[in-house]
Amino acid sequence: IPAKANSARLPGKNHKKFLGKPIIRYSYDLALAFGFDHIFVSTTDPSPFRGSIPADHITGRSKATERDDAPMIDVVLEALGDLGGCVCMMYATAPLATYRELAEGCDMLGWRDVVAATYKGQIAGQWYWATADYLRRAQSWDNPAHLEVEYGVDIDTQADWDLAEMMYISRHHASEFAEFKEGL
Repeated sequence: IPAKANSARLPGKNHKKFLGKPIIRYSYDLALAFGFDHIFVSTTDPSPFRGSIPADHITGRSKATERDDAPMIDVVLEALGDLGGCVCMMYATAPLATYRELAEGCDMLGWRDVVAATYKGQIAGQWYWATADYLRRAQSWDNPAHLEVEYGVDIDTQADWDLAEMMYISRHHASEFAEFKEGL
């Protein structure tokens, strides 16, 4: 889970509260539920994540990968070290990702080198799957197979954030939302 301590376009987005809970916890909790062997939160500054992520799951970044323009592949390979097998990079700002969709993406690795969550044909800003061997060889997440997800927003602005909150509420509180609409 790459998570810069600050974001140029939406400051503090990786640790900002999303409907009352630090947004990174949605990705972290999904990773725990999925049962990954290793979970790393790669960050430029661990202090904003203390208290919401266990310290032994937080890794720092080298000078080369702490830059704003550092390629995400370099960040992931650095955190991965010598580990092999299947790799899932989940963004810290992916509260709309689901276990089912993550599992479907993993299953697609049998016939594609890279798989990405997409929403309405666009990269959804949720997750990518690949094998460690492929990432080391290709040095890229390019040309992924697309798994169309039910909800997705690549959160870069406050408007994206607000849309993601509305989508989350719609998905998780659909019956309450329907009752509210009927009362109007």
